[in-house]
Amino acid sequence: MSAPHRSTLEPTRSQFAVRWLLAATLCGCASPSPDNEPSPPAGDITDSSADLAPSSGDATDSSAADGDGALDAWTGPAPPACALYGTPTPTALIDDPLVTEISGLAASRQHPGVLWAHNDSGDGPRLYALRSDGRVRLIVHLAGAKARDWEDMSLGPCEAGQAASSWRCLYVGDVGDNSKKYDNATIYRVDEPQHVPQTYQSKVAEVTLDQSAWSAHTFSWPSGPRNIEAMVMLADGRAVLLTKTSEQSHSELYRVTLTKTAQNTATWLGTLDMATPTVSSGLVTSVTAADLSPDGEHLLVRTYAKLYLFEVAGALGLAPPQASKGLFDSVRH
Repeated sequence: MSAPHRSTLEPTRSQFAVRWLLAATLCGCASPSPDNEPSPPAGDITDSSADLAPSSGDATDSSAADGDGALDAWTGPAPPACALYGTPTPTALIDDPLVTEISGLAASRQHPGVLWAHNDSGDGPRLYALRSDGRVRLIVHLAGAKARDWEDMSLGPCEAGQAASSWRCLYVGDVGDNSKKYDNATIYRVDEPQHVPQTYQSKVAEVTLDQSAWSAHTFSWPSGPRNIEAMVMLADGRAVLLTKTSEQSHSELYRVTLTKTAQNTATWLGTLDMATPTVSSGLVTSVTAADLSPDGEHLLVRTYAKLYLFEVAGALGLAPPQASKGLFDSVRH
């Protein structure tokens, strides 16, 4: 069993404050912008759908904390108030050397209080189970899998049509391609382990899953390589991927059916307009994460500088959303 990835640098408190970021993400607030821009209007959405942003009482609820005192170390700014969803609740500060560059994060529904995570490129094919004190409880190795550039993960159905509350499978997107040189990408489907330790131990528990517990689904792009950092799962078991681009004002959306056929090709859906009144490219428009509300009606998209809330247009077989109430723009194809 290979050793877990550890950074040779001092951890930067993982350095993203998950207690701030998750709280802001799950309530739908826009994060503070470096240039103090006004909050952007929610952009255009084609067919979107995806992951799950847990509602109150879900895995990120601070009441599930293990009481290790991790929250006392937080010295950053208080999360902003949310105009739409109320004040966010700080959850945890991830300060574990095993996860120094978290790139994907998913809240478990089988294990309340557990967040599944993986590192960015440079680590092996491993998943990490954290609890709400920010400490790793379990390392999961995928024997025989590859980790070219894992960029995002999502909880999803093990079978099409499962209610979101019953989702027990983890989906990991090996979809990063900064230099845009790969003609294909892979999504891993992993059966969520049935046991995650409750208490923190200095020697973290590890488990290795063979290919009876995970499967790889490779696909190609319809019009050349794409760089992806955001992936969400639909209730029918298909994935939706969002491109990362700093040169354009929009993100492209692709849908992937998870098959094992050699000719599987992603389907282009359309674009999300990420421009603000003053910025049309750069950090504000570079998509790095996305999540879907449990009811499938709202998509949260994160860039380096902002959080966007989109209303899903129902083109993916989801129930049509309610009236936009002036918060969302029209559908663009």
